[in-house]
Amino acid sequence: MTTLRVSTFVAFSLLAACGGNSPALDGSVGASDANRPARLDAPAAVDAPGDARPAVDKVPPAFALPAPGASGTRLKTRVLRTGSAGVEYRGLFDTMLQVPCAVQTASDGKPRCLPISPSIRDLGVATLYYLDAACADQALPGTAECSAAFGFRSTASGMAIHKLGPVIKPATLYRVVEGQCQAFPTNQPSSLYSLGDEIPPATFVEAVPFAPAAGGPRVQAIVDQFADGTRVRRFGTLWDAELKVPCQVAPASDGVFRCLPVTPLAATSKATYEDAFCTDWPTAAITTAEPPPFWQLSAGQGDCPLRRLVRPVAKVPLTKLFRLGSTGKCEPFVPPAGPIKYHSLGSDVTALRLAPFALITRVDGRLESKWVIGEDGLVDQVASDFWFDTVSQRLCSFLSTAAGLRCLQPTWVATFAGANCDERVAVSVGGVCMRKVAPGVLLTLLNGPWCHQEASVATGGDTIPGGSSPLSYTSLLGACDLVPLPFLAYRLGPTVDAATFEKATETLE
Repeated sequence: MTTLRVSTFVAFSLLAACGGNSPALDGSVGASDANRPARLDAPAAVDAPGDARPAVDKVPPAFALPAPGASGTRLKTRVLRTGSAGVEYRGLFDTMLQVPCAVQTASDGKPRCLPISPSIRDLGVATLYYLDAACADQALPGTAECSAAFGFRSTASGMAIHKLGPVIKPATLYRVVEGQCQAFPTNQPSSLYSLGDEIPPATFVEAVPFAPAAGGPRVQAIVDQFADGTRVRRFGTLWDAELKVPCQVAPASDGVFRCLPVTPLAATSKATYEDAFCTDWPTAAITTAEPPPFWQLSAGQGDCPLRRLVRPVAKVPLTKLFRLGSTGKCEPFVPPAGPIKYHSLGSDVTALRLAPFALITRVDGRLESKWVIGEDGLVDQVASDFWFDTVSQRLCSFLSTAAGLRCLQPTWVATFAGANCDERVAVSVGGVCMRKVAPGVLLTLLNGPWCHQEASVATGGDTIPGGSSPLSYTSLLGACDLVPLPFLAYRLGPTVDAATFEKATETLE
């Protein structure tokens, strides 16, 4: 049986109290640097950390799951269904290439449904490495079972998809540190795939650029249309017609769920400043030619769920930068040549300026799923922490196991005890929310080649306090690297039958 709970529309009452008018976006330029973006309202107040699961006080008069849309001749929607009527929309699947895909800008500058590059979880590593000094060619382990997978290269015009080339053992790899691509000599050269020929961009299904409805509501669903006739909702991301940016619903600085402008995959450089005293604002390290209009930062420490600040981004890159030197003195900093540019950030956008949503908890058997609903009734799927297992009292996500798709708690397992990587241990990443309520420790282990991993479950054994014993992880540098972790690590206890967790099936619709 499915039931619903909804958090209070605190934001709606606040807006009504203000006469329904949002603060204006225009503001004065900061005095310290004329390049700094306009200050948008006063900085938002940050409340005390809230509870992980907002108070529930009413059931909405009507709530229906949104339909995904219509698939075409080649692209299909991945729909996950549990045995208790739970539903999760998991994006698109390319039936010709037999891979999940997502809308990205291809190397020909056109939006297309491209294969998704492997994450650190897929690769079983703690950080991503690259083959080149521009940090453009992703380094992928030379596992024989993955020879038919794709390679990925970031270019100025978009993502280039390649065939995997011959296995190589490079003497140097690269990774992004503080917004800059830095070289790291390999200790024992790893076997990695080189990039083969680029697959012509026209191989991938072209998308029609999204056009928001003129005169429509402020927050709109993004509907992706493709050349094969596919027309589907992009769940987890909406469009703010007032700010003219894509947005995702998450807790804002005031603790209310709001649609926050999406920040690209880039970094905020905490070590780089725009003033000669190394005290003024952090800067955004951006690789795209056109910087995003807004940036997200954490609003506090230990919040559950994490709350975010939003700041505007200056269009023109900074020409004067400073960093703290080895002696602690603030010194001029000249970044190395490359695609990364540093941009100034303005002051916080007041939370009331962002569109509010209510969080709905949909109870489907032992699982709860998170949805949000806006003032005009627009419903969307929460982009992260979507499932909660009420039996194990943990966040979970559906992973492939020997018993099919099962909802398992995420765990970082690319960790070992000692300096030789000879004993596999695990670090639980359930978050501060789960540490409050979850009894015992369950560890999800990812096994097999990076292109097709299978999960298993073990109980947590003896603990290794963070910092009291050296932890290490295997990296693509080819040796065990010590890593200081402030978390508890767990030795592996007895295995747990994955079949004891909630099951789901995925269909292409």
